Amino acid sequence: MKTIQIKFRGIDNWNRPVFKDVNSKNHFGSVNTLFNSYATEDEIINFFRANLGELEYFGNSFGCEPHGGLADNITFEIIN
Repeated sequence: MKTIQIKFRGIDNWNRPVFKDVNSKNHFGSVNTLFNSYATEDEIINFFRANLGELEYFGNSFGCEPHGGLADNITFEIIN
């Protein structure tokens, strides 16, 4: 199992929460659970600490079109 350390990067223009791998350009986020611009970073991080399975691969830049999916052998650690 590979653990990827991620940090919250922000909310994109489609209200999707986006996290970035601290060791690469890879971004991960959710297309199912959206947040408005007034949501706090703590609210978002706490939600995803309890729901890591909602995160999927978004690509190599903030605001890109999500590629979707995730390899079965990947887990996340939110380090914010």
